[in-house]
Amino acid sequence: MQVSAEIVERAVSRGDRDALATLFAGVQQDLFRFMRRHAGPQEAEDLVQETILQALRSLASLRSPAAFPGWLWRIAVRTVQAAWREGRLRSRLAQEAAGRTPRVEGGAEMEAEREEIRTRVREAVDGLEEGLRTAVLLRYEQGLSYAEIAEATDCAEGTVGARLHHALKKLQQALVPAGAVLALAALERELEAGVCEAAPARLADRVAQTVRESA
Repeated sequence: MQVSAEIVERAVSRGDRDALATLFAGVQQDLFRFMRRHAGPQEAEDLVQETILQALRSLASLRSPAAFPGWLWRIAVRTVQAAWREGRLRSRLAQEAAGRTPRVEGGAEMEAEREEIRTRVREAVDGLEEGLRTAVLLRYEQGLSYAEIAEATDCAEGTVGARLHHALKKLQQALVPAGAVLALAALERELEAGVCEAAPARLADRVAQTVRESA
């Protein structure tokens, strides 16, 4: 998540509405990608909007412009955790799994096999418990450091390391029955590759409206 310290300063310290709009428009794709790994498309949009609304209400708690990314990720993680506690996401993930159809790939056999591995890895990540999945997504898809993940998830860096270690072991074990035996380095490469689903255009309108109504 790349944000301009100047934009954050204008948005937070000066209450600049244009800066607020620019700031949250710039982070919506990262937030949507993260939320999409926890929920269906519509639910992911709702979670992004909830995160941004909560952030707007909590701007006074931001210590400094430099702390904005970790501060926002903490709000995003808490939003997801609340949705899981309320049971809003479990049923949705189950529905998607039940409705998923095998993907037919053309081209060379090797590329088809690689796509199959990517699919298996994504499914294995989806099958992790919420805390482990969040650590994996923040580390490998969003590129956060251990310190940033610790801040976002309200835990010690050592706990982050333990969660990631445990998650990677579970992923390796989950892939074995599917015939995808991956060394740790290969698994990490697949996780970093990820799949970037673009946020729908209407999300930008929803975010802009949320910012306008909160100003």
